Amino acid sequence: MQEKNPKTRSVPIRFTPPEFDALRVASRRAGLSVSSFIREVSVAAAMQRLASGDNDREGT
Repeated sequence: MQEKNPKTRSVPIRFTPPEFDALRVASRRAGLSVSSFIREVSVAAAMQRLASGDNDREGT
């Protein structure tokens, strides 16, 4: 079964060990992989910023 919206873009990102540990715990609690959790949380935050007009750091 093919995805309706295939993911074709990637963003390399690095975390400190404590940051990654926090992400791992939070993703397990959410029942998601770390990648899925990061994608879900970051996209939700981006959409919220766009909706609120908070674009002070646009393009960074």
